[in-house]
Amino acid sequence: MTEPAATARRALLERAATDAGEQWARARIADLRAERRAAAGGWPGTLSEARAISRSFALRPFAKSSLSPPTAEELELVARKAYACARSAWQARAEPEDSFDVDVSSSVEVPE
Repeated sequence: MTEPAATARRALLERAATDAGEQWARARIADLRAERRAAAGGWPGTLSEARAISRSFALRPFAKSSLSPPTAEELELVARKAYACARSAWQARAEPEDSFDVDVSSSVEVPE
């Protein structure tokens, strides 16, 4: 593979990982807010989800180019980078866990 082709390939894979991770985090936060739940705590996504979500992001640009489709190894790298990007985006936007007001008056009573 020529150096310009390798550079173009890396750029497509990097962009796919970033786009997948950012969109995944935004969607997760939007879903929680739509349910009137806070986006707080650690990133709730899994690497399995990252693989599924990032696959289309990685395949789409290659279908529009003269480059061969991503290899299984490249898809795994995109998934791992998408996961890391989503986790970072979540942490940047998530609410602190200690910001919740807990109403102890409605808690379940424990028998003595």
